[in-house]
Amino acid sequence: STIWTVLRKRYGRHVLQPYTRSFEPHFFDWKIGAPSINFTDIDEAKLCDFRKEYMGYWDHTMMRSDVIAFEKTPRYMITPNIIPAIEAVCVWRPKILAILRNPIDRAYSHYAMTQRRNKSPPAFSRLIDREISKYIDAGILRKTSLTYSQYERSGPDRFTTPFHFYENRTLEEYSRLFNEVYAGDKQKEFLYRSFYAPILYPWVIQFGKQDRLLVLQFEDFVARENANQTTHVEEILGFAGLDYMQVRGAEPNISNSSGRRRLADWTLKRKYKAMPARVRFYLSFLYGHFNAMLPDLLGEEWQNVWDEDFFENSPAASNAKIGKMLNEIVNGSQATL
Repeated sequence: STIWTVLRKRYGRHVLQPYTRSFEPHFFDWKIGAPSINFTDIDEAKLCDFRKEYMGYWDHTMMRSDVIAFEKTPRYMITPNIIPAIEAVCVWRPKILAILRNPIDRAYSHYAMTQRRNKSPPAFSRLIDREISKYIDAGILRKTSLTYSQYERSGPDRFTTPFHFYENRTLEEYSRLFNEVYAGDKQKEFLYRSFYAPILYPWVIQFGKQDRLLVLQFEDFVARENANQTTHVEEILGFAGLDYMQVRGAEPNISNSSGRRRLADWTLKRKYKAMPARVRFYLSFLYGHFNAMLPDLLGEEWQNVWDEDFFENSPAASNAKIGKMLNEIVNGSQATL
């Protein structure tokens, strides 16, 4: 939705459109149960039925010859078993565009979204304990790693890493372990979707070498003044085969009949209680380990991406707020970032 809004404002018409009848179709992960079907050896007639059914998810009345249509189902990225289904059903060799947000912000936004109707939501820090315990039991983290509750009681040791990882574990092994842990219900897991390197690994293997995967940073699209936005918009247009587009005037507001929600990232507009600084500090150790894998997977431009740099680049980067944050990490006061 963010990409669509940027393109519409910049190019004055809908050149890249989510023309599906539902906001997130979930065809491959929910409708056909792709992980349970062997698409490498499927009856051609059955495959044809799947293709016809998938075409029914698209609003053909809204399509034009000068439009490249796409569907938006973020959950596909955490369901790698659907890759054979996509390749078998989509004979037009679709391209995959993934937008990655700061993993800590994404996890907390996910929590806030699920709790927005809860008048007395449980604390985020308490909910993530269960996930951390799951990673320890699955062998993703060493047993000497600390849950947040344990870390909170560690006193001066809060400045040392609460997580311990297995040396020499490959990204392929991490990808397999995460997929095994979350083979079932992922709805109530807030941390999982932010482990980008293990999640993206099978998609890079399948689509990256064919230049059918583009991965960009979310922050480049929402910043009011960001030179990267223009660069990335042009990159998206080239990736989609629309690099011939020229900047055009503004387009009148057009309503559509597909029943899609208004294009707005509610997480940027709604207010919710800020994350405690010590929780963010704790998670920076966890995600930092996996963020460091992104350059080898996606390229050197992902080097040091989202490094928290608590004392320089944090949203609370003023001497007064940094002092409060340090006080909270040590003493458990109420500074936030």
